[in-house]
Amino acid sequence: MLAEDSYAEEHGLMQHERWRERRASLLAAGSRPSLELITASEAVSGPPEWAGEIRLEQTPRSRSRPAGKRFGILLHETMRDVALDAGRERIAATARLHGRLLAAPSEEVEAAARAVELALHHPLLERARGATRLHREYRLRCACGGTDARRHHRSCI
Repeated sequence: MLAEDSYAEEHGLMQHERWRERRASLLAAGSRPSLELITASEAVSGPPEWAGEIRLEQTPRSRSRPAGKRFGILLHETMRDVALDAGRERIAATARLHGRLLAAPSEEVEAAARAVELALHHPLLERARGATRLHREYRLRCACGGTDARRHHRSCI
């Protein structure tokens, strides 16, 4: 009886050791990032397999303009929800609505409204007003390869 217990104990210890090694290997693999996210404006060029053209379009930006996560959300949600031909009052009302939802101070709301108005007067969006198909605040993600971890460009169009 003791001999059988000794075998069972040894077999159990071997199984446990294999499990620990496999667990350590999986934890090590899981601790390495599989993706690297960057914004399109951080990209120097498109990925090697990209056949299209990537252009960075910007509007003038005041140095005193607010920044941060809440302001970014406020700006992009306002941009998403106004019509491309919206006037100053409609843009301001939409910014105020989102500002209330985000508890944003009036300075951020006013800056977001100004930024959206500037964006809507950009030549790219002026051309978009005449498009038959339009994607608003559409997330762009493309695999870029070239590194151990897959690299992705992420942006809003």
